[in-house]
Amino acid sequence: MGPAGADGAAGPQGPVGDTGPQGPQGAAGPTGPAGADSTVPGPAGPKGDTGSAGSQGIQGIQGPQGNPGAAGLTILRLQAAASTMTNMGAGPVESSVLNRALVDLTGRTNARIHAHVTVAFVTGNLKAQYSTDGSSFSDLTTGLVSPTGTGLKTSASAAIPAGAKQLVLLRMVGYGGNGTEDPAVSGVAVEIT
Repeated sequence: MGPAGADGAAGPQGPVGDTGPQGPQGAAGPTGPAGADSTVPGPAGPKGDTGSAGSQGIQGIQGPQGNPGAAGLTILRLQAAASTMTNMGAGPVESSVLNRALVDLTGRTNARIHAHVTVAFVTGNLKAQYSTDGSSFSDLTTGLVSPTGTGLKTSASAAIPAGAKQLVLLRMVGYGGNGTEDPAVSGVAVEIT
């Protein structure tokens, strides 16, 4: 065989071959710088658990004293037995069986009397009086309403005089009689509020 001839001229470039498979992922690059703070607030997070109770605080100072309560109702019975006021005159006439009572009317406002009239008055009536010294007396109440009939009677409620709002002696008296009438009462009492 003879010797090889010289290389011929290069032929034209062939067509592009198919894309090869993807290579493996490269290593992570370094962390970039922090971005600027957002001006838009994020959504509210969920409600946290209730915290434990705190320690008890110190006791507060005592408040001022309240106003005194209203006085209650008092019923004083001023009779030991049925009373007949024989030949009752203008009076005042105090029956021996109508008791006296010592009572403190401080802070009280009104009083009235109650009685069971068993023999009617003709012109007279019944009322309560008070005394601050045990000797001189002043009216505490007005007379019974409709004393000329028998039955359960009462007087109108009367304001207690300022001078009676202390420790006083109470009594029940007949008054305004014609000198011949003989009224009789029982269950005589003073109601105080």
